Amino acid sequence: MALCFSLWFILKRKLYMVGFGYAFLFAVCLILYLCRKRNVFSAHPLAVLYAEYAVCMGFAIFLSIFTAPEQKATVLLSFLCITPLIVIDRPWRVDALLAGALLLHTILAFLLKPPSIAGIDTVNSWGFYILGINLGNASIRSRLNEIDLCRRSEVEKRVDILSGISNRRCLFERLTEFEKGAAAAPSGVLLFDIDDFKHFNDQFGHAAGDECLRKLGKLLLKLEQEAGFSFYRYGGDEFAGFVYAGVRAEFLRLAEELKTCVGSLAVNGCALTISIGAVYCGSAPVFNYEKVLDCADRLLYAAKAKGRNTICLTDYDSQAGGAAARVNGEP
Repeated sequence: MALCFSLWFILKRKLYMVGFGYAFLFAVCLILYLCRKRNVFSAHPLAVLYAEYAVCMGFAIFLSIFTAPEQKATVLLSFLCITPLIVIDRPWRVDALLAGALLLHTILAFLLKPPSIAGIDTVNSWGFYILGINLGNASIRSRLNEIDLCRRSEVEKRVDILSGISNRRCLFERLTEFEKGAAAAPSGVLLFDIDDFKHFNDQFGHAAGDECLRKLGKLLLKLEQEAGFSFYRYGGDEFAGFVYAGVRAEFLRLAEELKTCVGSLAVNGCALTISIGAVYCGSAPVFNYEKVLDCADRLLYAAKAKGRNTICLTDYDSQAGGAAARVNGEP
């Protein structure tokens, strides 16, 4: 649009100052567009947006004061209404940008325009400013609330509300990514649950059981940040975990660390323990992670049979697809 206006004012109207002003505006917008992927621009998109709006506002003031001093500032009024509606940022920043531009225009209008026109400009401009920021702030709050609702909805789809870790749906999405090579494959898989959780629920009630799962979830989130784990709630008191460790000894050490950390938790005076079924995959290609989970599930039952609070570990057999892997218990 700026380029079209520039050509029209230069070639048709012979208003060279206005035409070159639109040409300058076009050049600024073109440069910002072409440089949008550069690091300095992509890292500070709001600063670039404000710079562009400042140029546009400056040009609107130029048109009002210097090219048509005998006319009302109609171009500026559109900026005062439109700008707050299309910028997602803290409202006070948008309001400050517009107020600064409007104050500059008001001063220049009384200095360089006829008093009657300057007075009309002042009343109209400040009126449109108040209207624009009120509508704009309401629009920004509405859009931010909508964004927040979408974010919460997306989080609820992927996060287990009770424990706070990723849910079963997210787990199977991750398995698909592993099999397609879209995500870095783990070195091993863990499946574990809380020992005697049903007895704990029966003795202390479901509220205590929920508190138990919340405490365990907080611990698992902490371990995700500090060690090479990612955890998912598999169902009930059963959890799945992926371990990112290079060698088998490190994989077993992390599994032991998980068991020890959970053993430090206590709810209603009862210490928590877990039994773990662990499958070490190493660098072997895995084509079906559900079979690995199934193998880990059988190892979990083997750990229960060995007396609970223990780990049963096996190596993944890529030729057998994990299902026929041998089962060795290691306390």
